[in-house]
Amino acid sequence: MQALFSVPPAHFYLVENAFGNLVARRRLDQNLSQRELARRIGKSATYINYVEQGKNPASRSGLFKPTVEAVDKIAKVLSIPQNEARQAAGYAGIAQEPQTVKELVERLWDLGIQINFADDLLVDNSPDALERAKASIAAIMQAQFGKFA
Repeated sequence: MQALFSVPPAHFYLVENAFGNLVARRRLDQNLSQRELARRIGKSATYINYVEQGKNPASRSGLFKPTVEAVDKIAKVLSIPQNEARQAAGYAGIAQEPQTVKELVERLWDLGIQINFADDLLVDNSPDALERAKASIAAIMQAQFGKFA
């Protein structure tokens, strides 16, 4: 029996800073420095670093969450759909469910969660394939991270 998918342990992780991961990946894909992205949105390079790391050493909690206005500006510069950026930053409701395994994998990758499914599952557009993929992801997360809601 062929494995449903493979997950390299070093590449599968929970995302605590989904928006920061998305920004960093898109910024690097576009060969932009933090300084250049900051210039384009009217912020400092330190601000962009806080966004990407999700951390602000000066705050009491140590965490950093950009304003919705900053999320929108960053999304525009990096050509990220506004609803996707807002959702990743915690400002939007749940987006429409993915309709195929490929859409599910693309959304996970956009959030920094890297999962490699078997090729035959990626081209199977049936609802059953999508449900098997979701169940497999839940099983992995349960096994690697304990109780997962």
